[in-house]
Amino acid sequence: MKKISNRHTTEYRRVVHDVANGLQGRRLFFFFGAGVSRGEPSNLPLSDNLKHPLIDCMLSAIDRVGLAHLVQIEDLRKSLYAQPLERILDALVRAWRDSALEYLTVLRSDRWNVNHGAIAILARKGLLPYVVTLNFDSLIETALNKFKVPFVLKLPLSSYAGSIGKGPPLLTLVKPHGSLPITEDEAIGKHLAATLRYTGMNVQP
Repeated sequence: MKKISNRHTTEYRRVVHDVANGLQGRRLFFFFGAGVSRGEPSNLPLSDNLKHPLIDCMLSAIDRVGLAHLVQIEDLRKSLYAQPLERILDALVRAWRDSALEYLTVLRSDRWNVNHGAIAILARKGLLPYVVTLNFDSLIETALNKFKVPFVLKLPLSSYAGSIGKGPPLLTLVKPHGSLPITEDEAIGKHLAATLRYTGMNVQP
């Protein structure tokens, strides 16, 4: 086992102390990406895990229709892999409209993990007034509901803001990229800002 130096131990304790003080003073907010929903039992895919199979499928289609000789497939694959998921979805939405966003329903899940649970517990104790997440999934919301934490959900690009749960809200959850449908009867793209074009059209000055 690698021994941790006294310097690193002291630095670690200082960071923990600063975080604890920030929580107690309600001076912290958390900013989460896809990794928060990666751990078990959630096991939701990261951006590249969503993007690469989609690109591979697109390139396979080029081969199947006999056009592979017109492009350098591996060069094109590397170029597409380097693009953000939102840019790939841009192209698909232009061709297939919002039905292309059905691809993101793989993120529908109610299997929250210890990360989501920790957020809910901190919020219930009144220590975490704000959380910002770029995730489309609703696992933070699921954990908040499980622990009976009333909160405000804000989706800036779709101009949605609503209170969820009973009592005064203990947390404001902001999702700049939007969210999967909030209710079962909503269209997949109603609250999603999954493409660069959508984001650019809806940013307020």
